Amino acid sequence: MTIHKLFRCALLLGAFGAWGGCASSAVKSVLMMPEESEVRPEAADSTARQIPRPARPMMPADSTNALGQVLLMLPFSNSSDYDGPWPVHMGMAQILADSLQFNRFLRIVPVDSVVAFLSEEELQGKIDPDRAADLARFLGADWAVLGDIDELTMNKFQATVPLGGYRNYEGIVSANLVLVNAIDGRPTGEVSAEGMEDSRRTGITNPAAFVPLDRQFIFLHELEWDSEEFRESLIGKGLAIWAAKAAAGVGEDIRPPPSLQVLEPKVIDVDGTVAYINVGLVEGIRHGDKYGVWDHGRQLRDPDTGAILGEAPPRRVGVVQVEQVIADHLTQARVIEGAGSIAIGYLLRAE
Repeated sequence: MTIHKLFRCALLLGAFGAWGGCASSAVKSVLMMPEESEVRPEAADSTARQIPRPARPMMPADSTNALGQVLLMLPFSNSSDYDGPWPVHMGMAQILADSLQFNRFLRIVPVDSVVAFLSEEELQGKIDPDRAADLARFLGADWAVLGDIDELTMNKFQATVPLGGYRNYEGIVSANLVLVNAIDGRPTGEVSAEGMEDSRRTGITNPAAFVPLDRQFIFLHELEWDSEEFRESLIGKGLAIWAAKAAAGVGEDIRPPPSLQVLEPKVIDVDGTVAYINVGLVEGIRHGDKYGVWDHGRQLRDPDTGAILGEAPPRRVGVVQVEQVIADHLTQARVIEGAGSIAIGYLLRAE
């Protein structure tokens, strides 16, 4: 069970205006309540724990997806008017992580993996890019994902006429993301997305049809965060739309590296876990890009006669990750898989 399912909301809505009357009116209610403390992991200190910069990631390499990018989800900050008890700082990050699972190029380090290293302020999403990059490196991630909630709201609009009038309900969620490259600590991507689900498509004309949405609007505080009933609510559906759009935006910014245009992209020097490759600025590669390293194929001999029968197809023997682009056709890379198996002259592939 993910951490955002461990909280139960206690959201109280203020009065949203009278239903009667013949004059047209518009009523908008924003989810707000007095400030309450959220549940905090006991392991979190009042000040941030110092995170070292290890030379090798703590996360073991996954040889089946070694060329993918690893994203560390961090708690979101909240700049919206929402001030209720839902675990939005952790919950929004986890819901985005769930949507990103469909991207096969990306692997996710969930937000609850990092809570033990965060201060109280950082658990509220107040994390600067340098700190985010340190945390990503510590947990073996290539990117850190920071977020800020811009709007988390349920609205109701009402127009009263003799035959029952018109009422419209909206669930609106918007948040902005910053993608921090763990190699150089730079924020290199921003993603903004909004999700809105409304009731207009139902064509409500019968006053009795208002009842389910009225109940949802008034008793929204009884919904458990990310429960099935929550996901079926307008605000839950708006959140799902936001997460899908945000995940698509992340996928656009963090994508496989470009195909290499040089005649023979290859390793030109290797020293332990440091390799130099003959691609660089001209190819448009960036810090964090990963490339497969392939051998030339080996000769196959008859074990009895020693006769050469042919060659085995080339195989991937390792993976390198760009650390510093030095020149037009020169880059320093770190060997993240296959140390000891990579040799000068082995070829590179953008896979």
